[in-house]
Amino acid sequence: MQILVKETSILMWLCLQASEDGVIDDWEKDEIQMLVDSVHERQDQLQDAYLTAAPSLSWELAEAHTFVFGLSCWTRRIVDMAEFILLPKEPESWGHGSVRFFRTFIEATKGAWSPSKMLAPMHLKSLFQNWLSIAVCFLLGYYADHGILTRHNPTMASTLAFLLVTDNTHQVEHSKSLNRLLGVVLGTCLPIIITASYGVFPCGSSARNLFQGLSIFLFVSTFSFGYFDSKMWGFVSYLIGCFGVVGLVGPCKGTASDFEMVDKYQEIGNVVVAILIQGCFHTVFSCTSPRQSLEERFQDLFKNLSWWLQSTGRTKVATHHNTRGILVYFQL
Repeated sequence: MQILVKETSILMWLCLQASEDGVIDDWEKDEIQMLVDSVHERQDQLQDAYLTAAPSLSWELAEAHTFVFGLSCWTRRIVDMAEFILLPKEPESWGHGSVRFFRTFIEATKGAWSPSKMLAPMHLKSLFQNWLSIAVCFLLGYYADHGILTRHNPTMASTLAFLLVTDNTHQVEHSKSLNRLLGVVLGTCLPIIITASYGVFPCGSSARNLFQGLSIFLFVSTFSFGYFDSKMWGFVSYLIGCFGVVGLVGPCKGTASDFEMVDKYQEIGNVVVAILIQGCFHTVFSCTSPRQSLEERFQDLFKNLSWWLQSTGRTKVATHHNTRGILVYFQL
């Protein structure tokens, strides 16, 4: 194990030194290839020793299993990098970059408009779900005229056009629906509170312009930081920043009238109704049996487990079990 760590470290530094000038000499290739062969041999020795010392998984040796897995993964990545360096490079020619760009563009276009992907059952299901929720909100905004709903109001339909359900999961993610509702409502309410403080300064004054610019900068910076920093509240921060910055850059109209405040609160109510409609359709179209949900969980588990077994040499264990077999075993 110590020899494997030493040789892998030497191989890593040799690859870095060989890549500094951008040219891989023949003697550098020979040294890298020699170390790659040696590291492969040490990996086989480590695998044999590991299978002999720990023939079965146990909680008592959990830390040892984790260490061997980390060492095997690190060694494999370094060897992959070295083998990539040893690959023969294609000769550069005029127009090579342009041809590669157009080839990538054509492949990306084919992938985006591929009939097999566009006509996939899950894609059509998600498409119909979004269309149905937007259509219902459009009809309510066009015909309904009662309470917070006013005729010829595009707020609900335009909001759902921005909040498309793109995750093709079978499970109903209520937490994401609540985060969507929280982000849009806060993004609509916070600008009302912030712009109310603008009334302290007269329109067109330098103090108002400075205060408004500073508030917009702090608002966008705060929620942009939340989007990139927090995995839990990133989506909420993203929605607050997108919906809130529009209300902060409006022109100065002095003190807001009662009619303007009524319109803003009606907009908040329309947004809540639209997201609730979208959540209802998402719940109806995403209902699946517990068996199917558990089967999908086991499939994800076996993908990760197979990768771990492959890196540690236990590939035979993964071939003797499958998701259906486990479900039958537990009588699910």
